[in-house]
Amino acid sequence: MEKDIVNIGKSVVIKGELNGSEDLTIEGHVEGKIELREHVLTIGPNGKIKAELFAKAVPPPDPPKAPASVTTPAAPAAPSAPAVVSKPAAPIPSNPRTEVRATLDNYVRAVEPKDIALLRQVRPGLTDDEINRTRASNEIKRSQKVDLKVDEITINGDEAQALGRREDVIILRDGQRLRQDLKFTYTLKRGPRGWVIQEAREYADKAPLGTRAPESTPRAGRRP
Repeated sequence: MEKDIVNIGKSVVIKGELNGSEDLTIEGHVEGKIELREHVLTIGPNGKIKAELFAKAVPPPDPPKAPASVTTPAAPAAPSAPAVVSKPAAPIPSNPRTEVRATLDNYVRAVEPKDIALLRQVRPGLTDDEINRTRASNEIKRSQKVDLKVDEITINGDEAQALGRREDVIILRDGQRLRQDLKFTYTLKRGPRGWVIQEAREYADKAPLGTRAPESTPRAGRRP
């Protein structure tokens, strides 16, 4: 059975966020954000994309067809110059700090839209109980906005540590608005698929707004 493929024609211009649950071919102009996490995004030869892309796969666009050429009599061949053998380009060295920063950005992308699958990829060490607690917590939230302010990233071989502050703004389903400021220490490890968060330690400076402060001093906690 063939998959349904949606086509956006070359005369169509879209500005904003584009989500879908089918494979998509774009021949037009799209600016903003495209999310097709479980599907294939194909950019046609006329497609123009200026957006954040989240897709299962993005095949390289087909080159535009060259116009038909008119055959003319061949001119006499000139003597060929000796071939010049060029050296292969040196590989671009990776930047571990940039890769760690990208992992932290993916963590935020997992928490805000309640994406459990992406959360497992970023934090593969979470237990089933922790995942279940996260799902239960998500059930009472209407939305959650996370702002990670990284102060320092330390790299030591295949291990890294990120220090900074985390600000959460949570809207509960009953309309209550909570805000929490935390200090964090994230320990990351580099594996075959890149960097992942191995341990997350977060320290609450004060209780969330709208709640009573706990009687005891807050301790470091482990949370998704």
